[in-house]
Amino acid sequence: MPYALLLLHAGAHAIFVSTVYFMDHAVRVLLPRFMAQALVRAAEGHTYPLDILSRLLIQNVGGITLGLVALALLIFLVARFRTTLSKALEALSRYERPGRVALVLSLAFFALYTYFVPSHRQITGFSPLAMVGWYVTPLGILLGTAGFLQTVGESSEGKTDFAWFMVLGNVLPLLIMGSRTAPDHFWAIRRFVPIAIPALFLFASYSLWRLVPQSLRNWPRSILPLGLAVVLTITCWQSSRPLTRVVEYKGMIGQVSQFADSFPPQAVLLFEQSDAGNRVTAPLWLIFDKTVFMITQEATGDPSLAMAIQTWQSEGRDVYWISSKGESPRSLAGFVPDYLSTHVLAAPLVENPVGHLPHRVGEYAATLDVHRVTAERDVPERREVLTLHAGQGTDDQYVSEGLYNAERRPGLTPNRWTSGRVVMVVPVTGRPTEVMLRMGNGRPPGAPVPEVAVYLDHYLLGTVRVAGPFGTYSLPVPEDAWQDGQTAELRLEMETWNPLKAGYNQDSRDLGVLLDWVKLVVVEPAA
Repeated sequence: MPYALLLLHAGAHAIFVSTVYFMDHAVRVLLPRFMAQALVRAAEGHTYPLDILSRLLIQNVGGITLGLVALALLIFLVARFRTTLSKALEALSRYERPGRVALVLSLAFFALYTYFVPSHRQITGFSPLAMVGWYVTPLGILLGTAGFLQTVGESSEGKTDFAWFMVLGNVLPLLIMGSRTAPDHFWAIRRFVPIAIPALFLFASYSLWRLVPQSLRNWPRSILPLGLAVVLTITCWQSSRPLTRVVEYKGMIGQVSQFADSFPPQAVLLFEQSDAGNRVTAPLWLIFDKTVFMITQEATGDPSLAMAIQTWQSEGRDVYWISSKGESPRSLAGFVPDYLSTHVLAAPLVENPVGHLPHRVGEYAATLDVHRVTAERDVPERREVLTLHAGQGTDDQYVSEGLYNAERRPGLTPNRWTSGRVVMVVPVTGRPTEVMLRMGNGRPPGAPVPEVAVYLDHYLLGTVRVAGPFGTYSLPVPEDAWQDGQTAELRLEMETWNPLKAGYNQDSRDLGVLLDWVKLVVVEPAA
């Protein structure tokens, strides 16, 4: 009963909450082609289950009617020839035992095949059973499969329905058809937690229970199942320990709340399509009741977007463009995005590797540049921002010296160590007014705290003390600090620290600070 309720909850959640993911899985894996195509047509442009269902019924009235007629005919034939079918089933019951043996052997073959044979893994690179083994360990797979085969092989008449339900509900989709789940922890855990992982532990428990002697006089025979249970518990704990050491996105809701409060109540937020936008827009909409839209690159010049912006502004609503790729667009559907501020939403996150469970913890940081969208006639000059993604290593053409290789972890925000002197030649399209840097100390307790001197074209803008984890540091640029030109030299200087000489580890590099990005804010005419 508990497992049946778990299945019911998983099905309800898949259909009514995770509708898009469920449909994607159904179309790619579960449904035949003609049914998948009909579902795709019905869901085009719609996300609510009832809308999709109504469109599916309307668009496929003929096919659904034919299916219902065929079902009614089948029911009639079964009722009409019930006596004949009963005699045939009684005749087949004489072969129940060899049939059950054949079923157990075939299921064992499929389990071994999907776990060890790589011939059918072109899509994900890993069989779904192997991915379940990340969480329940290979011992859990072995005991769970053994317990499942025992359940099928030993089921009496009263348990037959349950056994076949397990076959259809778990074995066919998981072992034979495959889940086509992406081979990384983020997607695998979402697919397997509701059904597959509880099922494996359920059958592993049954397998161990069958090894326990019925009489206390045979207590030495309890050593094996007890030992297997202890080993399974320890190995499962070891495999999942990196996941239990960190609360992912801890503090992120509070940061998103502060970000939401920085806008007027009726503001319209237009997000540049990006990974950061995908993560932030949902809580802004569902939790903080903000009007948010994700805008693709192709849609930034669409006349319909211009009409929507005009309508919102005529209603007295402020419109904002929020970019996460580090650049201010020159134009947005004929309007001018005027840079206002930068917000960083950062939280702990485990890495997202392919082919194994994560074992390292880092940080995910979404950097959001906020622009007010105004008509060109209303702003004689505009502010824009240029970002050098030093941590990612994608803007190294602007770096002359002073940065080590980027340190990357899958799914986490990359960063890189500086040396004692960093020189960057920055393209300038207007008059610089502000320099921002996101830096972190990165040093162990007791190591000297770095102080970073920031220069723009040989002008000392100031010195910042980088004492803790990553933070954003802003320095204004005086008007006399920059001479007219198409480029500006940005230089960072600081005292270094050598981990090897300090006896901390074997890293022999002279390290400055951890650098994520550098932003230069400039002012230029709006036209």
